[in-house]
Amino acid sequence: MPVPEALVKVGVSYSSNDLTASVFNIYEGSLDKRYDATYNKTRKAFDLLNANIKYDIGKILRITVPVITLNAEVYNLLNQEIWLPATGQSTR
Repeated sequence: MPVPEALVKVGVSYSSNDLTASVFNIYEGSLDKRYDATYNKTRKAFDLLNANIKYDIGKILRITVPVITLNAEVYNLLNQEIWLPATGQSTR
């Protein structure tokens, strides 16, 4: 898989006794020009916003052991269109 020219991940997180929530953004720069092709859409730089939430539902149900948690992971919150080049393939 081609490696982008720049890759940055930054985010924030909140945690309490029964809730953990995180939101983070991944920025991927553009690929080298050699991956541009007539048959592939050129992949440009993009931002990918994601979120993770973990909640201890055992406290609502008044259960202490075992710990019961509800986990949600949301990928690509902004619904960005992301293209990857088709490498190693021939159109002949």
